[in-house]
Amino acid sequence: MKKIHYCIPVLLSILVITHFTIVISDVIPYNPITNKHEQSIDKYMNPLFSQNWHLFAPDPVAHNDGIQVKVEFKDKQDSGWVDITTPMIDQMHANYFSPLNRMARISTGIVSELTSEEELVLNYRKKLEETKEKKEQVKELDKQQEKEFEQNEKLLYRYGSAYAKYLYPEESIKSIEMRIIRQDNTPFSKRKNPIDKKWKVVMEFPKKELIKDIVPIL
Repeated sequence: MKKIHYCIPVLLSILVITHFTIVISDVIPYNPITNKHEQSIDKYMNPLFSQNWHLFAPDPVAHNDGIQVKVEFKDKQDSGWVDITTPMIDQMHANYFSPLNRMARISTGIVSELTSEEELVLNYRKKLEETKEKKEQVKELDKQQEKEFEQNEKLLYRYGSAYAKYLYPEESIKSIEMRIIRQDNTPFSKRKNPIDKKWKVVMEFPKKELIKDIVPIL
């Protein structure tokens, strides 16, 4: 028993240190080490622990993003476009200690990964493009980014499939179609005179069969 009591704190300490080492590796400026281990870091961080600095100055987030899904049933009827981000966020705000707090971040993490690119990566790519002899490095960077996009696209469809099963538990679902929408925020200086800004589609994803080996999200 004494050995067990001794081992548990040690194991927990190792887990905490490992977790925060990976988190720090993910948020520090892009460098050769993070580039080398990028795939392993991304697998651990996305989508549950994904985060970035866009909330802060000098370039805070200036828009709201959301995910919509269109569900096609086997009788060829469809649901129309359904918002699957706002309801989850509303439930999260109603109870910050609910498991939904973490679940709601799944969709926002996926959207962030699909629609944004780190400024340091863009600058690194620009420098590589300016140097003709480094074309192979540009190609490798493109491959990495394409692979990341494909991984996040898979997560998007899994999230959409789980939500579709939750929305229509009694229906026979054939396929789903996904899209990401965006709404510009009202500047702080104009907060007293808010304007109802329209949502616009920023990314569309093709219709795909419902992923069957996944449970409803709730």
